[in-house]
This record gives sequence, C-alpha cells and structure tokens, in this order.
Amino acid sequence: MKKLFTLLTLALMSIGSAWGETVVLSTPESSMATYSDASGIITITDATSKTGIQVGSGSFTYDDKSYTPMKLSGSRQFNLSYKEGASITKVTLIGTSNNDKEATLGVSSKDRTSLGTLPAKGSEKPLIVDITGVEGLNASAQFLAVIVVEYSLTTPNLTVSPSSLTLAATVYSPKASETFTLTGSNLTDGTYSLTIPSIDGLSVSPASFTVSGGKVVTTDDANVFTVTYEPKTDADEETVRISTPTIKSVSAVVAITYSANLTLDEQVSVSEETTWDWSNAGVKDIELTDDTSPSKVDEFVMSNLSGVTNDATFNSQALVLKKVQYPVRDGKYMQGNQVSFKTSVAGTIVVEFSNTGNREIEEENRYLNVNGVNSDFKSLYSKETVTTDPIAVPAGDVVLKGVLEKDGSDQFLRFYKIIFTPSEESDGVVITPATEYSTYVTTDNIDFTDSELKAYVAVRATSAGVALVEVADVPAGTPLILIGTKGKTYEVPFAAATHVPESPSVNLLKAGDGTTTIGGDSNYDYVLKDGKFYRANEGTVAVGKAYLHLDAAPEAHELTLIFGDDVTGIQNVKVGTEDNVYYDLQGRRVLYPKKGLYIVNGKKVILK
Repeated sequence: MKKLFTLLTLALMSIGSAWGETVVLSTPESSMATYSDASGIITITDATSKTGIQVGSGSFTYDDKSYTPMKLSGSRQFNLSYKEGASITKVTLIGTSNNDKEATLGVSSKDRTSLGTLPAKGSEKPLIVDITGVEGLNASAQFLAVIVVEYSLTTPNLTVSPSSLTLAATVYSPKASETFTLTGSNLTDGTYSLTIPSIDGLSVSPASFTVSGGKVVTTDDANVFTVTYEPKTDADEETVRISTPTIKSVSAVVAITYSANLTLDEQVSVSEETTWDWSNAGVKDIELTDDTSPSKVDEFVMSNLSGVTNDATFNSQALVLKKVQYPVRDGKYMQGNQVSFKTSVAGTIVVEFSNTGNREIEEENRYLNVNGVNSDFKSLYSKETVTTDPIAVPAGDVVLKGVLEKDGSDQFLRFYKIIFTPSEESDGVVITPATEYSTYVTTDNIDFTDSELKAYVAVRATSAGVALVEVADVPAGTPLILIGTKGKTYEVPFAAATHVPESPSVNLLKAGDGTTTIGGDSNYDYVLKDGKFYRANEGTVAVGKAYLHLDAAPEAHELTLIFGDDVTGIQNVKVGTEDNVYYDLQGRRVLYPKKGLYIVNGKKVILK
C-alpha cells in the first residue's frame, strides 16, 4: 500500500491512520539541513546548501490544506534515505515561482518510479533527487515548493502509540481513562482480540480490531482504543500489559500502570519540626474550578489530590486547604485563601508568602492572618515574597489565611513555605483566643486557677440566658467557654501530675468533632458569637471548638451569658436536678463533703 511523505513547514500533522495516509513533515522555525517523518521511515537531507532548507513566505494549498512552503533558489539536490523494507514509487516536486504573482499552483516534477527496495536509513547510498533546471528555480527568483514522496512498506508492521499509559483512580476522580492508537500494514486479514488482564474495573473499548487489505481498521476507522479504569476498591500501583496477538511475526503491547485510592485520607497531626515547601509538592500545576472535584471552594486534605507528595519531604496529609484555586502552581506555591494544619504541641511558625498580584495602594496589602488574628506581616506585591519572624501558635488547629487591609475581607495569598517548630517542653498549654468570648476543648489536664484567661462551663439554660460556672482544673476533652483578650497568648499550666481533675458534673457544652451535624429544625443547638449564644443553622462544629446543646428549646433564639457574683461565680443557678446533692463552686458533684461552701438544691450552704 502507498503512503505520501510531504516535506513542508510549520507543524507536523498526521491525518487518519499512519499507514496509507498523508503525513506532513514540518520544518522548524529555524532552518535545518536534515528532517525525518514521525515514524523515522524517511529522512531527507539538503545536500546543496550548508544553511539547510529555508522557510518560505506566503502559502498555497496542497491536498485541501494551506501550508507555508520551502524556499528554494538555484539548483538543489536532496538525499532521501529510508528504513529497510521501504519501497519508493514516486518523488514529486510541486510548487510555483513567487515572482509570478498571478500564477496558480503549477506542477513541475521529476518522477522516480519502480525504484524497488531502497537502502536502510543512514546508508551511504541514498536516493538523490536533482531539481536542477526546474522552471522558475534560478538565481534571480525563489521557488516555493513541497516535495511529495510516495512509498510503501513490504514488511509487516504493528505499532501502538503511546506505548504506556498511567491510570489513577481517586476519591475525587474515581474513573480514569486514556487512549492509544493501533496502526499496522502488510498484515494478514482477519478479526483479532486484544489480550486484556483481569483487573477490577479495567476495560478496553473496542476490545478487538480488524485487519483488512493488510492494515488495521476499527469500526470508526479512527484506530483509537479507550482504556477505562473504574475500580471498586483501593489498589496499590501495579503495571500490566494489554497486547495484540502475533500477526505475521509482529505484535504490539501497551503498558498500563494503575492505582486506586478511593478512601479519603484523614488529616494527621504534627508534633515535630515540619516544613511544607511547595517546590517539593511533587506536581507542577493543579487548578481547581467550580466544576472540579474537589472544587475551588471545598475544604479537603491535600493528600487526597492525585500526584501530590505525601512523605517526609512534604507531609500533605497534615494540610487542609479551603477556598483554593491552585493547590500547586508553577511547582512553587499554593494560591488560595486558607491552609491549616493541626499540632499536638505548641510552637512557632515561619511563613513565606506573597500577594497574588502587584497592587498599587497600601490599602490593597494582604495580611497573613493566623487563627483569626492579623499578624504583623503583609504583602503588596506578588513578585516580592515576605518571610515572617517566628509566630507563636498553640496546640490544636493552626489556620492561616489572607485578609485584605482595606476591609478585612478574606483574600487569596500565595503560600511558598510554612515551617513549624515545636516549642521546648512546656509547663502548660498555649491558648490564643481569636475573640474575647470563645469556645475551646482542652487537649490536656490543665489548671486555670492562676491564669488571667478564665474558663466556664454552662450549667443551665432558660429564656433568660445561659448560666455559667467558672472552673479551675479540668481534664482533657472538656468543652469550655473562655473569656480573655483577643489575640493575646496565654500559657495555662498543666494540672499537677499527682492530681487528675474530675469532669464537671453538669456541662451543657458539647465538643465539636468536625463531622456531626448540629442545628436545623429538630435540634436545640446554639453557637457562641460576640458574647451570646444563637440558635445554630444546620452545619458542623470544628474539632477543638464547642457548642451548646439543650434537650428542649427555650423560647428565645438568642441567649445571653449569666455570670454569678465575684465570690462564688454562681447566683441562683441550680446545678443538677437531684435533691440534697452537694456540688462545689466549680459545679462538680461532691460525694463526701467536708467543711466549706457548697451548692445544695440551688442554694449556698456552708458546712462547719
């Protein structure tokens, strides 16, 4: 069967099957002396000029396509060499003189027919095409032309492209697919089935092909095969092969590397020094849109993104991203509003960041905000990164985001690097309230007795408000209301090692777990905001934060906080529902009361 080989300029383009169809061999933008077609079967060399084949100006149409041709002048010789087994049937020069403005596409050719089998590619005896004397090709005029070579192959050939595919199924992309093409010539006619390995979720369409007239054809004549991987379970990375049967001593194989991670990674906490440098993230670009999964407004653990590194060089499973357009961009940074991590110990962070564009006025500065408080560091220009001094962070969630100086709105930043360094062994827990009134869930047994940061539990709620009782030493896992200075860092000491604090006997506060849904019409849940409790809309409460849960709803949708007198912290508050039960001033039940002040049936009682 015949094939056309055309030397042109501009782009390499193959239309239809690579066998028996026109292949366009391009010249690059700069001139070169030697060119090969995509399959490497034909090589053409300009044997006359040291400067190589020149790119011509203008264009003309050949085979219903517009091309920029070669620029030729004077006499030329081209050496054509071929792979072993190729048979040349015709070499034609087609073109027109560029100084004849009215000329239509003319044909001047020197045909070479019945040439038989030619030497192998690189042979010292290539075919010489001599175009000396072609009309219009002289020293005073240029000739714009293409060279068309028709050839056929006498040996059987079966080729797959590309020869390897990678298919990764993830939570966000549970179905992966890629394509390959199968081409061939001089084969035995018939219908053949692909050998497809038995892998959960792996399929190929079509699963067979036909050889007709010696060449490969499919039902749509496109010779395109789609490999789909849609597994039901996780799978470690493995490589298998899809292959054709052997036809006239030749066969083709495509390697399929597959993996499946269909289980969402949960965020892990860090306790040792950790560096997140986005140049080590393992991929160059990941862009999220409204239509991707996750989308650019979702909150997700970064390791769930396909291809992202998750090891000691870049612990992506410790990072949670939210409102992010580029989890990785240019292999250098993350561009988005918020990134957070969780630490089991207090420490410091150093952050390298920048604005997302080059702004003009100071009000367009964007602050680095840490746990709801603007740091002292801001950026006006994207081309200049800012590296912070060490910023103290408490144990628990560390949330970093961009905030616009002008109006305090959330804005994107470019995060290049985050370095967390744990503090040396501490005598307590570092807490930095984001607001004057905040909720908190203890991570250790701690004692607020001598702290300026005050802690309370909620013991009763009516339409008049929520009664709070101040507490001192509390065990780990206790949900609290804290009252302190916004943005101030407090170190609350650990409880004495010899003393295990008891949980408050009554506490209407519940710890958030990040997943349990609260609020809605059927729940009596309240969230704290600006020093008051408000009926919660349906949603979740973050780990480390607390909410108010009631068994019945008061008439009010807004509940104020009620504090006791300066001595006891309790005023007309009934702790518990049993009669004649003793409670201390922290609201804890006392089984064997001794001398002191207690609450019994909602009244203060002094035992002497």
